[in-house]
Formats: sequence, structure tokens, C-alpha cells
Amino acid sequence: MDNHNRVDLKIYGQGSSSGGKYKTVSIMGEGEVDGDINCANIKIYGEGKLVGNLKTEKTVNIKGHTIIKGNLEAEKIKLQGEIDVDGEVLVDEATLTGTISTNGDCNAEIFTLEGGFTIKGLLNADILKINLYWPCTVQEIGGSKITIKRDGKLSFLGLKNMIMPGGHNELKVDIIEGDDVYLENTIAKIVRGDNINLGPGCKIELVEYKNNFKQDKAAEVGTKQTI
Repeated sequence: MDNHNRVDLKIYGQGSSSGGKYKTVSIMGEGEVDGDINCANIKIYGEGKLVGNLKTEKTVNIKGHTIIKGNLEAEKIKLQGEIDVDGEVLVDEATLTGTISTNGDCNAEIFTLEGGFTIKGLLNADILKINLYWPCTVQEIGGSKITIKRDGKLSFLGLKNMIMPGGHNELKVDIIEGDDVYLENTIAKIVRGDNINLGPGCKIELVEYKNNFKQDKAAEVGTKQTI
């Protein structure tokens, strides 16, 4: 990105601005930007609403709640709170503590989440690691190394050793496909991969594996077969 002659955009307190090309975008408090944003970095601490696409060369750093009425493209996303994206997410590395929802696909090289998500399309990552704190839904998951666990340590909210009652912190998905797959608290129609390990709380209709398959006694499988 050529940052020559670009200026910073800063919203402190409560305010609004138009979209455009910037060096760094900072929203501290409550801010709204109307239009597409193209920048090097963006930092939102508080409430942010971006009415357009967001494209950053480097980092999206969010603490609080942000709504993006378009696509999100970045090198890195760091989240502590909540982000809602109307379009698709394309990122090299995502480190999320809280919740993310998208109306499109979510693609990343490395995707790490402690919290919950609602993704209406595909969640695809080379390395995918999820600790489930809330109900999660996605149409399809793909990746090389997929690890999904039920974890009750809500340390980022100041709550320790808390697990939602009744098994509500679970993942519902149609298809999971990866090379090495470990799952807990996952309800899926199909799980397919080279090496599959099903932990407690899993309910899988069909498992297709190439090399190795393991199943916890607290996991339920309808049919399993080699491919």
C-alpha cells in the first residue's frame, strides 16, 4: 500500500466520518464511517459501525463491538468482544476472544477462537483451533489441522470454570473435512479426514476416515467407514 499523502482518521468520543484511503483509523468511543475503508491499520475500542468494505494492509484490532456492512480483508484480526460482518472475511491470521458472525465465508491461514460464532457459509483455515463457550453454527468447515474443544474458562470476562448448562456450548455443522481432526461437543452430518478423533459430546451421522479413527465412549456415531 502506498501511504504517501494519506492521513490518519481519528474519532474520539462520539462521531462520524466518510470512507476513503487512510494510514491509520482509530475509533475510541462510538464512531461510524460511511463508505469503504482502505488503510494500513484500524483500531476500534468501543462501538464501531463501518458502512462499507474494510480492507487493511496489516491489523484490525477491536475491543468492544463492531459492525461491518461489507467484506473484511486484513493480514491480522485481533478481537476482544464482538464483530458482525455482513459479507465475507479474508484474513491471514485471526485471534478472536468473544463472538464473530458473518453472512458469507470466512477464510484464514490461522484461525483461533475462544468464544462463539455464527457463520452462514464456509469456515476454512489451514490451522483451526476453537474453544467453545457459546452455541456455534456454520455450514461447513475445512482445514488441515482442526481442533474443536469445549472449554469453560471464561477468563476474559472475569468468569472462571463456568460451563453453560445442558451442553449449550456446542457446534452445529453440516460437514467437517480436514487432514487431522479432533472434536468435542460437535453435532455434524459428515466428518471426513485422514485422522479423526471424536471426544465427548459429539454426535456424528457419518464418519469417513483414511488412516486412523478414535471415538470417546461419550461420543455417538451413526456410521463410520474408510475411504
